[in-house]
Amino acid sequence: MSYSSRGARRACMCACMPGGDPSSLTTALKRKQRKVAQRLEQLQQGWSSREYSGMEALHTLMTDTAPINPPFRLANAIAARSLTGQPALMVELTRDQRDVPGSLAYQANAWADAGVDALAVLADEYYTADGEADIREVARAAPNLPILSVDWTLHPVQIVDAMRAGAHAVQLVTAVLTAKGVATTQALVRPGGVDTVVEICNDDDRRAAEEAGTVLFGINLTVGLNLKGIPGAKESVTRSLLSSLPLGTYSIVGASTFDAVRRAKWDGADCIILQRAMFEEGGAFQGQRPADVVSSLQEVLNGD
Repeated sequence: MSYSSRGARRACMCACMPGGDPSSLTTALKRKQRKVAQRLEQLQQGWSSREYSGMEALHTLMTDTAPINPPFRLANAIAARSLTGQPALMVELTRDQRDVPGSLAYQANAWADAGVDALAVLADEYYTADGEADIREVARAAPNLPILSVDWTLHPVQIVDAMRAGAHAVQLVTAVLTAKGVATTQALVRPGGVDTVVEICNDDDRRAAEEAGTVLFGINLTVGLNLKGIPGAKESVTRSLLSSLPLGTYSIVGASTFDAVRRAKWDGADCIILQRAMFEEGGAFQGQRPADVVSSLQEVLNGD
């Protein structure tokens, strides 16, 4: 799987990195391309004295990687929480949060004790020098929680590496991989028991992901709906996407403000991710302990 120029143009129309500049997404993806190319070169030459082809090396790595057991832990956690009438709660963790005390392990353990359902680790180089090490640290600190690796996935080798580090779920972006790429990637890694969260930003994305057999749909995770200046448009699109998801699937919605959490609950999100902005300077939960955050959200999460 490779990132295409077609995917780049489409991604820039509906996605942005922090700061709101679509061009920064293109920069991030080019950086990711270089890293993936280096990883594949290392992989091809790392298993024996002879060079492997790319697919041979990937197959060997996948064969050498134990399936996640039990499989599909994130989907199952969201399904279990939905039986209580509440959306599941996930929290973004990243090593570069200066306003959050303690190590990644400390944060992961504190959130696990607070009762969240899953953790999301921001693994892109924009946030950390070693995303796999961060996943590994969080997985060891919170072994009973499913972990989502939030990264720009361009190649299945990234998914296998994330699994080997301790992730139970990975993110795919339709605007980056294209519909065919999402379908192919999901089919390739599904036997390993890893959940794939497919992020969508319009109805075309939703239909393509549905045709690929997607179970977990992401909205407003790393891809921003580029609708600034149109009052209520972003909320309307999110609501429309949520209402059009097929039965038997689950939605995961990112929230960076308290009002966004409330709207996601009202709109029927099955899982809400508390994004890093909520814990940084000026954020709704700046300086608050995980237990206090979860407690303060109970009225919203339990409400109709």
